Amino acid sequence: MKSDRDKKQVSLFVPGKPVSWARARVSRGGVFFTPQKQRLYKLSLASIFNRKMREPLEGPVACTIRVQLLRAKSNKTLLPISQSTSDVDNWAKMILDAGNGSLWKDDAQVVALEISKVWVLDPEGEGVLVQVSEITDEDIVEAIEEHPEIQ
Repeated sequence: MKSDRDKKQVSLFVPGKPVSWARARVSRGGVFFTPQKQRLYKLSLASIFNRKMREPLEGPVACTIRVQLLRAKSNKTLLPISQSTSDVDNWAKMILDAGNGSLWKDDAQVVALEISKVWVLDPEGEGVLVQVSEITDEDIVEAIEEHPEIQ
């Protein structure tokens, strides 16, 4: 049984305006393509992840993602629920796919995922915070014991 100290984990902040996964576009000729902005952001994330990790985590992992978006001065809401922000599942898809081969071998290893999007007031705080840690059978047993309603 691994103690929390023995479990591999990584936490990193990727500064800059986040880009979410978008639906594939269709050209006038009927050819599907991925927008360049999206491809470049995914490559940028993968490069940052590769620099942080010596080798990808193996086995099941838990991942926490916090997308931090710069709040417009005209926006008075505390939570980013406007239609100008993407759905959280599209943010997750971008991060999970970009982590393949660097944070983990394949995003199918992610067995627990928590994602949120929040406003930030300082442009320096805009970006994506990603935390990944190994997860064990003992972690699942503990979660079930703490929350018997999930059995």
